[in-house]
Amino acid sequence: MDLITKLEGSDVDGYEWRWIAKYEDEIVEELTKAYSSAFVLEMPGIPFESVQQRAALWAKTKAADLIVGVEEVTRQRVRDIVSANVLEGASVQNTTKQIRDDYIFSKKRARVVARTETAFALGQGQKGAAIAQGRDEKRWTTSGDIDDVCLENEAAGWLAIADPFPSGHDTVPAHPNCRCVVRYRTKALSEDEVTVISPLSSELIQQSISRIEDFRCVGCNRLLGRQVVTGTRIMCRHCKSERIA
Repeated sequence: MDLITKLEGSDVDGYEWRWIAKYEDEIVEELTKAYSSAFVLEMPGIPFESVQQRAALWAKTKAADLIVGVEEVTRQRVRDIVSANVLEGASVQNTTKQIRDDYIFSKKRARVVARTETAFALGQGQKGAAIAQGRDEKRWTTSGDIDDVCLENEAAGWLAIADPFPSGHDTVPAHPNCRCVVRYRTKALSEDEVTVISPLSSELIQQSISRIEDFRCVGCNRLLGRQVVTGTRIMCRHCKSERIA
């Protein structure tokens, strides 16, 4: 049996990577779970089977892109380590140990990737449900470890659902370990168009308006609006009945 006594940077490319074949099924399963959970939470009452089909199609494409990206970053990092050690004349044993101990193969990196990609799947599932319900606006809300990018996204306020946030993202996350959330609404159901003949200031008028967080149909429990003023009348297209908040 021949022992490897010397490494070259090109040796990395000869390694049998094929991470898609190794990990695709497992990653697709986890992304599908996260996407489906977020979709159902945002849109209660929808048949879970249809959500799973949508989630699986999205997860399949996302998993392939994710694996290829992580694989290429990892391959490049290993190639750099090997090349640097070749120039320094380091032994195979020292090179192997450096690769094994490098951040690229650490549990910390694995947790960051897993947490970030799960957040991405949750964000996409929530967005998919919002679009399915006909919502047309979104807003970034910071949470957890806040980054300047996230603060800028939050400061943008309500945007059209198809528009990107200042960071260029269409939904969370904006960076690794991002824990922010994006909220959605239907603009026509949320605008404050209240005419009051009163000497009171507009601030006091707004404070006197009673609201409910989520206004759902009493017949089918479908979400009809968010931050709805009490007394608002909204037609439920599913039940074909008018509901009063």
